[in-house]
Amino acid sequence: MAKANKLRLYGPVGFKFDHDDGFTAASVARSLDGMEGPLEVTLNSGGGLAWEGVAIYDQLKNYDGKITIRIEAAAFSAASIIAMAGDEVIMGEGSFMMIHNASIVAIGEKGDLIKTAKMMEKLDGEMADIYARNTGLKAKAIKSMMDEETWMTAAEAVADGFATSSVADEGEPATAATRLSGFDLSVFEKVPAQVLGWFGGAAASNSAAVTAAQLKDVRMFKEDKKPAAAQEPAATPVAAVTTPVTAASKEVAPTAEQIRSAERERVTAINSLCRQHGLPTSFADELVNTDVSKAVAAERILDKLSEQSDATASINANPQATVGLTATDKFIEGATLALMAKTGLSDGPIDNNEFTAMTLSELARASQEIRGTLNRSADRMTMVGAAFMPTASGHTTSDFAALLANVANKAMLRGAGVAGETFQEWTSEGVMTDYKTVDRLGLDHFPSLQSVEEGAEYKYVKLGEHKEQVALADYGNMFAITRQAIINDDLNAFSKIPMRMGQAAIRTIGNLVCAVLTTNATMGDGTALFHADHNNLAASGGAPSVTTLGAARAAMALQKDRSGNQQLNIRPKFILAPVALQDTIAQILASEYDPSKSTRAANVVRNMATLVTDARLDAAGAAVWYLAADPAIMDTVEVSYLNGQKQPVMEARNGWSVDGAEFKIRMTAAAKALQWEGLYKNPGA
Repeated sequence: MAKANKLRLYGPVGFKFDHDDGFTAASVARSLDGMEGPLEVTLNSGGGLAWEGVAIYDQLKNYDGKITIRIEAAAFSAASIIAMAGDEVIMGEGSFMMIHNASIVAIGEKGDLIKTAKMMEKLDGEMADIYARNTGLKAKAIKSMMDEETWMTAAEAVADGFATSSVADEGEPATAATRLSGFDLSVFEKVPAQVLGWFGGAAASNSAAVTAAQLKDVRMFKEDKKPAAAQEPAATPVAAVTTPVTAASKEVAPTAEQIRSAERERVTAINSLCRQHGLPTSFADELVNTDVSKAVAAERILDKLSEQSDATASINANPQATVGLTATDKFIEGATLALMAKTGLSDGPIDNNEFTAMTLSELARASQEIRGTLNRSADRMTMVGAAFMPTASGHTTSDFAALLANVANKAMLRGAGVAGETFQEWTSEGVMTDYKTVDRLGLDHFPSLQSVEEGAEYKYVKLGEHKEQVALADYGNMFAITRQAIINDDLNAFSKIPMRMGQAAIRTIGNLVCAVLTTNATMGDGTALFHADHNNLAASGGAPSVTTLGAARAAMALQKDRSGNQQLNIRPKFILAPVALQDTIAQILASEYDPSKSTRAANVVRNMATLVTDARLDAAGAAVWYLAADPAIMDTVEVSYLNGQKQPVMEARNGWSVDGAEFKIRMTAAAKALQWEGLYKNPGA
């Protein structure tokens, strides 16, 4: 039989301390990573944050292997949710399980509180469903038990289906109390005498206590029972199932680390509140430096906002509404920055935020929490799949899919920018507005200006014109980001893959441009691009040398306009060559003397043009080389784009053939030689 893996969950749910008490969904995920086979979980917790408890429950339910959960002393509140993930739940003799409704502290207008109440009702319902599915009891009966704050002995938990069996606890009550250190039992209303007895009747112990500052004002007690240390209002409504805080009835000096942690929390909360309400950093600094508590800071922030509102009202007779970033906008913006940092796409310094440490599955969950669409009873595969679906309110795509598309698009554009193509150096750009075949008109060059005698009239000149037909075409591929990739936290799915496709999009244009040279397509006059009739094809091929390069330069300069009357005197700007000829041509262009001569004969083609090499030319003929004129002076090869869109375009949709989202990358372009006079070909030796 395979040896079982071990997982120890002691302390508050949702809080991790340096002395190894407490655990979070993130820490559990890291522990489970790479595990397979049977898993034994030792659980001893007074509860904590509801969201974290549900998240850990989901992680365990999705674990591929049998799970045995052993409860030592306590599985209160959020910890009882975690216990429901066990295929086998064993309670130690003398241990207790407790279930109750979630609680929250919230501030805001009437509408805000109504929304919060509805959210809490949904949360209680989700937890009741979890209990019901795993115990066999009716959800209605479970809800009544939660309303009453039900405490169950080991025997009662087994009888009601919350546990499968109970065994004698190896530890004495004192040992159980040590393991349950750090919980403020005064936050509960119906604590059994036996549990209080673990602490000698005290409401809490002093080991690894969670301070009020660390709990971010999350509370789980009636308003009339709230101790003085817990009177600060919450900046943002947060659901919790317990509040392990230091008991007011037992004064204990905080540790240095707890003091530092509380101060960090105070400063962070004040700065966060000021940012949320658009107040200047100088005001936040003032609050921090005067050592006010978060409660006092919140009051002063409200006073400041009231002053600003009054001042605005006195200036503007008509009320005005301003719209800032919504919670969804902030999520997408912050998560995008976090994912860009994790995938190496950030241009500047990495700015860590609250999303940086989240896995892709956790971001999928967060996107649904913000929208209020999270089904907390769903397994992880279903939860991730739901994150890709549009919301019932009519959003065309999900926030999570939009987030991934945002990062994937940036990765694609990054790839397009580093594709390493060279065609942009020597071609010109054109714009087309549709896919119809169009005539690209070219004009003959002006002849020399005519002499005008005194008093004589200026004469009109008629220019000849010619045309080349061009039509755009689409090029593209698709890729998918699946639920499996999200669960596996595969960052390559939306970073490296679209980056490579962005590079491929630009390489596609390079292919089109090189094909103009290598296929030698027919021009508008019915003759191939490079042809003796066009005076741009060497009569006999030759390897690059001072002689052959000089001859090519002369042939280009001697080109005439289409009428045959005007010398164009075109100068080569670029030498286009395969990689096989790169060193040879580079040496010729850089040498002061003719490399082929034994004497010091001057190199008359030194630096005559810029060398551009492309490996695609090797495939067509490793000995063939070309000259090209400056595209700003003479039309050569033009690359046309639909509406001037020079970068690839990404489109996304919810997956149908795959479980996830599908992404299409498209490039629309065409490449065509507009005039032959500015191009020259030597077929090589």
